[in-house]
Amino acid sequence: MPPVELTITMDGDKPVCAPAELKLPANTNVELHIASQAPEPVTLTAPGQFENANVLHADGDLVHVASEKGYLVKQNGKGVLRIRTLKEGQTTYACTSNRNRKAPFEGKLVLTAPAG
Repeated sequence: MPPVELTITMDGDKPVCAPAELKLPANTNVELHIASQAPEPVTLTAPGQFENANVLHADGDLVHVASEKGYLVKQNGKGVLRIRTLKEGQTTYACTSNRNRKAPFEGKLVLTAPAG
């Protein structure tokens, strides 16, 4: 599977992640290429997805948050996050800045049956 691109921009003081609907194969190793144009750190979260057991490798401007619930992407940062996706289903993923914790961007994480 080719790498999946995830970009972070700002709309005023609120981060916006794209794509808003992130489609990944379930129970599969996936490489996320993350690029932020935000002038401040942004935390990327998805329930259960970023726990240590599901993270294979991270490099670049990414820092695992202490709670294991997400990754902090440094200001204007870029990095690669290799993960093992969870089982099929849908959940919310979010991008949150320190200035706007109560109003994060929320997108949909869709995990589908792998092709083949």
